[in-house]
Amino acid sequence: MREFRNRVAGLADIALPATLGFDYPTPQAIEAMLYAAIVPQPLSKPESVLAELGRLESLLTSLAEADETPAREGGRPPGRAQVPVEHTLEP
Repeated sequence: MREFRNRVAGLADIALPATLGFDYPTPQAIEAMLYAAIVPQPLSKPESVLAELGRLESLLTSLAEADETPAREGGRPPGRAQVPVEHTLEP
């Protein structure tokens, strides 16, 4: 049983108790325990919405910081050429 527990623990990348065979005496019980330990539980509707809002907020924050970087460096963003005033389309 020890070899089985060590192999399963290595494959599942989780720690299993030394009393695995006593705590979970059938293959179905071991399977249910492994499934609960490995598969993430789905979030409730409010939790999933809040998680998505948090992800979007961090994405927008990182975009805003990236957008402000050239202004803090005191110049135009790289790759934008300055057009002389006489070459503009306005009269």
